[in-house]
Amino acid sequence: MAVATSPQFARIAGSLWGTTYEMAAVDGDVSRMQQILDEQTDRCAAAVSRFSPLSELSKASSQIGDHLVSRELSDYLESAALGMFLSNGLLDPCIGDALIGLGYDRDFDAIGENVSVVQVPRRIFGDSVIFDGETQVLTVRQPCVIDLGATAKARCADRIAQNVIAAGVAEGVIVGLGGDLSLAGIAPLGGWPVSIATSAKSTNHGVIHRTLSVFGGGVATSSTEVRRWGAKGSDSHHVINPTTGRSAESPWKLVSVLAPNCLEANIAATTAHLQGEDAPELLAAGGFGALLVPYFGEALEVGFWPRSAA
Repeated sequence: MAVATSPQFARIAGSLWGTTYEMAAVDGDVSRMQQILDEQTDRCAAAVSRFSPLSELSKASSQIGDHLVSRELSDYLESAALGMFLSNGLLDPCIGDALIGLGYDRDFDAIGENVSVVQVPRRIFGDSVIFDGETQVLTVRQPCVIDLGATAKARCADRIAQNVIAAGVAEGVIVGLGGDLSLAGIAPLGGWPVSIATSAKSTNHGVIHRTLSVFGGGVATSSTEVRRWGAKGSDSHHVINPTTGRSAESPWKLVSVLAPNCLEANIAATTAHLQGEDAPELLAAGGFGALLVPYFGEALEVGFWPRSAA
């Protein structure tokens, strides 16, 4: 990837989907950057939001039968199918009912304490729901709530970065959506500095584990510490074991992955929580660079993890 030696930087930041977004660009146009981000995130929410009964995915997945979906939704469903494939079935999109059963039935900031827990029937992507990417047909055999949290935000970050460069809005860009980072175009001299951090729910203060120099691809961080909520005296988090319908018992506090794009990085980072102690070996075998921070013990760096920034 080319490197910009003396660039001018344009930056935008704000709140979105109960988290934050930020974008920095080499020689970028701020107004067009914001326009592309707003367009892509609005289209993503309209297509896949499980919190809106009016989203295209919510309406289709609640009705038995064949549904011809838009190219927008098709793209996000293909990303989810890739996640299902690369994780060997661990990232099953049909976990929406399980999340709701655990109390995650609204935007995260609106979840209260001591929510009720309900066991729900298991649904399986590729069985209860089938998607054909060639025909763009979603076949619903058993109505369920499909949750694309493991892939949609990361795919949206990739789409924003790609659109910024394709539209000639900037020479190079880094896009962050709630910890999912996508890089495209020319990187600044020395790379983009990327901080890998987690925050404890009790303090909400970030703890920086590493600051990296990244020149391209995608970086995604999945933490079982941040999105936690009370469920009748026990905490739940958003990484669901599809075989139990409960939050995964992960040994990892945080997993961060560098991959060719943000989508693949997030798939690998989320899957690592479900792989447990085998995750470091499997990430390295898959060609990923990764940082794994356990609840007990020292952090592990595997594969081609980037050097720390100066």
